[in-house]
Amino acid sequence: MISVFKKTGFTVKLLLASGLLLAGGRIFANDARVYSDIKSAYYSGAFPAAIEYAITMEEEYPRSLLLGKALSFKGRSYFRLGRYEDACLSLTKACQLASGDEDLLCPSLYWLGRAYAARQEDTYALNAFYESCRIFRNRRPDSLEEYYYLSLMNAAGVFYSQNKFGQAVELLETCLSGGDKFSSDDFNSVVLMLFDSYLNDGKNQRLLDVYQRIDTKKLDEITAASLSLDAGSAYENLGQYKKAYGQYVKVLSGSDSVMASLALQKAYNVASLHRKEVGEDPGTVLEKARGNLREYDSLLAEFWTRFAADAYEEKNYAKCKTYLDNAESADSSGTYTALIGLYRARLDSANTVKILDDYVVKSSLSEDDEYYPAYRLLYARSYAFEGKWDEALFNAGEAYSKSVSQASLYLYALSLYKKGDYKKAEEILQGRKLESHELNLLYAQILARNGKTEKSAALYRAHRDYLNGEQMADFSKVLFLEGALTSSFDAALDSTVPDANYMAALSAFNRRDWKTAEKYFSKYLSVKNRPMEAYAMFYNGYVQYKTGQSLSACTSLNTFVQKYSSHSLAWNACVVGARAALQNSDLQTAEKFAKKAVDASRTKDQKENAVLLYASIYSDAGESEKAVAVLNPYLKEKSDFGVRCRFETARLYAKLNKIEDSDSLYRDIQNNFTSSSLADEASFRRGELYYTKGEYPQAVSRFTEYQKKFPSGNFLDASYFFIADSYAKNNQTNRAVNQYKILKEAFPDSSYIYSAQKNLAELYRAQASYDLALAEARSIVQNFPVEAKADGITEELDELKKLLAGESEKGVRLQKDYEDAGKSSTEKGRAIGTELCELLWEDASTQKDAAILAEELFAIQSKKSNENREAAFAARTALIAAQYNRASGDAKSAADYYLKAANYAVGTSNHKLAQRVLYGAVEAFDFAGYQGDARSTAAKLHELYADSEYDKRSQKLIANYGE
Repeated sequence: MISVFKKTGFTVKLLLASGLLLAGGRIFANDARVYSDIKSAYYSGAFPAAIEYAITMEEEYPRSLLLGKALSFKGRSYFRLGRYEDACLSLTKACQLASGDEDLLCPSLYWLGRAYAARQEDTYALNAFYESCRIFRNRRPDSLEEYYYLSLMNAAGVFYSQNKFGQAVELLETCLSGGDKFSSDDFNSVVLMLFDSYLNDGKNQRLLDVYQRIDTKKLDEITAASLSLDAGSAYENLGQYKKAYGQYVKVLSGSDSVMASLALQKAYNVASLHRKEVGEDPGTVLEKARGNLREYDSLLAEFWTRFAADAYEEKNYAKCKTYLDNAESADSSGTYTALIGLYRARLDSANTVKILDDYVVKSSLSEDDEYYPAYRLLYARSYAFEGKWDEALFNAGEAYSKSVSQASLYLYALSLYKKGDYKKAEEILQGRKLESHELNLLYAQILARNGKTEKSAALYRAHRDYLNGEQMADFSKVLFLEGALTSSFDAALDSTVPDANYMAALSAFNRRDWKTAEKYFSKYLSVKNRPMEAYAMFYNGYVQYKTGQSLSACTSLNTFVQKYSSHSLAWNACVVGARAALQNSDLQTAEKFAKKAVDASRTKDQKENAVLLYASIYSDAGESEKAVAVLNPYLKEKSDFGVRCRFETARLYAKLNKIEDSDSLYRDIQNNFTSSSLADEASFRRGELYYTKGEYPQAVSRFTEYQKKFPSGNFLDASYFFIADSYAKNNQTNRAVNQYKILKEAFPDSSYIYSAQKNLAELYRAQASYDLALAEARSIVQNFPVEAKADGITEELDELKKLLAGESEKGVRLQKDYEDAGKSSTEKGRAIGTELCELLWEDASTQKDAAILAEELFAIQSKKSNENREAAFAARTALIAAQYNRASGDAKSAADYYLKAANYAVGTSNHKLAQRVLYGAVEAFDFAGYQGDARSTAAKLHELYADSEYDKRSQKLIANYGE
């Protein structure tokens, strides 16, 4: 119940405290009289009076026991008057006051459901109907049974209106079982709705089963006939056409002419479509109807005429003529004479006007007649075929004034178009729904004539497959003007107009299909009659330029300029010719074209652009002095063009290494043309000049001036970066750091941030501020992961961590270089590794690491394939391995490494190292007790380096050896 009344804002409470109905134990006495007036007024059909009485009851007897019933009648009265919202409110209140009174609640809910249904609030309606049914089913009192079935029927009606036919069927079948509970009209409604739901739900066999059980004698004649027609439809749906035909013929015997006419049409259709199954010719349908149809002549004339119209639409003109003859014979009243005449005129195009004239007389056709517009339209069409546009316009206008149809629109607009009245033709079509291709294309032509190409193109495009030759020609031009270049090209190829090749070429040109454009421009230029020759020549030269045929382009464009020197495209031809010559590295021709462009300029903009082009030709060719000469006459102009010339000249001076002259012009723009868009950049370029030349103090000065002049300039972040870099390159590290920090803080989104942070990290590292360098490196890796990886910042991050942990700068760098060079797998890596070994050996804590690496390197350096190239490095790694073994107490292994080191040292003329390692071998052999080896090594040392310090020491060491 709560959901039923939620819409009105009330909360249903079926049980109200008895104190609301009684006041001090006294029951109101006069409320019964008012209630009696309400009922009398309602049942007598005086619904406004019933409402007024109910309002009186509410105001004077607000706690009456009869108030709920009064409100129920009030709601019903509102319903009868079509005031459904008020009905909902009153009936909801009645339900609230029911206080368990089923006799009040059940009908009130029923009427509430109907009110909601009338408002199309289906959910609330269904809730009300179902609640009414629920109350009845609780005790099933006979007094409420009527509302139970009525609620079911109306709930089914809601589902029916929602096209939920399956749900409607469930309720209607229940209603059918209680048919004696309904009035005759309601019962007829139930079965009609049920059968239609069966058909819509596809339950054809179920319909036929129920139809067999229904006693049609209890139904009114129209309902019985309707069910028979539904049964026929069910049979048709099941493919049982003979039975369907039988059901339709049965209805023909009824007395209702409307139902008979429906049955006649259905019978005719099924007999026509399924002649074999039905077994009767369609023509016999009318014969069957002769003795059974009321208004025999009129109805048969109607159907013969209708069948004639169908035959005409099917283009079965012979049958159409026969049916017209039958219709005219049956039409004793002359009801269909005008229509028959219309079809006869359509069948005989050669005599259309004469037939129409005859039937205008026969039917006494007047301007108010139903078929008058059709007659005028047929007159107009006949005259249009003959090209008699004055007569066509008159008759089409008459048809249009009486009946605006697609046909009258077309003929009237066509006649106006042919008479040249394009404005009026557009007015009658504008805003209309145009259903045929023919009418849409006519409208497109009219729009094109009125200059409305966008709308015209859209219509042509939508109906392209139906264009004739004239329309195709218009379509190509309209599409081109609208930028639909591909479609314009296709339409041009299908067109027969003389300049078809030109239009095709122009369309291809504008969609940058240069090869195709050249093909069709060439075709166009090869014919004698070419009114668009000048344009074709220019565009053809331009196409050759775009396709890299620079020599041909120059020739074509030069021919154009000579022949059409005053043409509006002469300047364009010179500009394109200059560019084509540059493509061909023909500076002389480019110069000539550029000079002609200056002379051919028609506007200030053209001249200025030509001058800049002229200068750029020299500049790009490395002729900066000549470029300066071209711009020089305009340097004193105070216009934007003059500023541009100053700027370009300053740029040229920079290329010529005339730094001071360049700076002077940039300064002029900076100081005297601050409103120019180039002032900001000119000021910045001053600093860039000196930065590029490596004059960093001057660069700092100019960039600083730029910052003061343009505190919101476009290059402000760049100026901070270059100032910082200038300081760094000038070894002013602290100032550089400060500028980089300002850049980071002031311009966090600058494109220079990455480079600034990278440079900062390097500066911090150079200052041994490894913690700050590490912070910058981490920030770079986090914010610029791709760039950081490419620049090796990740590896540098590891280096900084090592440096911060106390490792030496040289060691860290050597380690990185060693790894970058491929470690011991490459010759370069082994050379760097040798240096790294020596550095590691210098620190007692890393001597073991040095020895391990030295032995690894020596093993590779001493290979036959490597030792000739790497002998010098092998001597050094062998020394470290020897020293480590000697320190570890393995004197014999140490001696062996010393001898190997000596061999490579002598071979590479490193005599200082050779002496040292030979002595090391003597000492190691001595310590190990190999006196013979010690003596022979000492002898070798004496032989090679007699009287050297190491020789003296070795001799002293072996002096105590016996013979």
